[in-house]
Amino acid sequence: MRTLIVLPLLLAASPLAAQGRLLQVASSSGGVVLSLDSAAIARTGDSTFVVDAVYQFPADSAQNVAADRQVETQEMDCGRSRVRGRVTAFYAGETVPVPVSQGEAQPAEWQPVGDDELPIFQAICGFLLGSFATSLPVTLENASADRQALLVNGDLVAHTLERTYPRELALQGIGGTVLVRLQITAEGEVVPGTPRVLWATRAEFAAPALAMAARMRFRPARKDGHDAAVWATMPLSFGMRQPRPPQQPGSGPARPR
Repeated sequence: MRTLIVLPLLLAASPLAAQGRLLQVASSSGGVVLSLDSAAIARTGDSTFVVDAVYQFPADSAQNVAADRQVETQEMDCGRSRVRGRVTAFYAGETVPVPVSQGEAQPAEWQPVGDDELPIFQAICGFLLGSFATSLPVTLENASADRQALLVNGDLVAHTLERTYPRELALQGIGGTVLVRLQITAEGEVVPGTPRVLWATRAEFAAPALAMAARMRFRPARKDGHDAAVWATMPLSFGMRQPRPPQQPGSGPARPR
């Protein structure tokens, strides 16, 4: 278990922090800094949130020589001390995170927080409940909908990704994947300004994938018999023979916005 020291609200020294996205929450005695990605926070209930907890390693850290940070994406129930859908991954790189390794996703059902993780959980929840996160509108994760949002213009997506394939990578036969997070309205359109790249296997793929995300159209998700707005996380793949993107985008918890 990490020994945590709760710190005042600061911007961590990193490219993401320079963009105003990383909000520092705590640090460990070994120099690991815990921050929340402000762009990834979503409110799913009165005291439940989807978050990216970012652990930044000191430069001389031996914890993972290939990575400079660990990201845990999960849904947290601050009122009942439980979590679900956690995904842990290690990343390296500057403005576009490149995945180094990824652990197995935890169950999509709610799980109680263990005693060894309680200090970190309480530090994150304490920050969330005292921040702008409580004023966010309540939104649904796609995986939690009764009927998930369904991509309906997959042919256009595949054709456009093929046309915007970075030329140098195409000539070398290098393919890749970009994981995009976005919000879909109850009418099946992407909410302007919400698409963002979570990671890309090559930084060059990020810009064309992000541009394509805004043009996606979906059959709306449904919840309790009504069309519903949802957050979704989905992969876009670049290859010499572009596969049709998944017709049913997944969601983080339930994503590890």
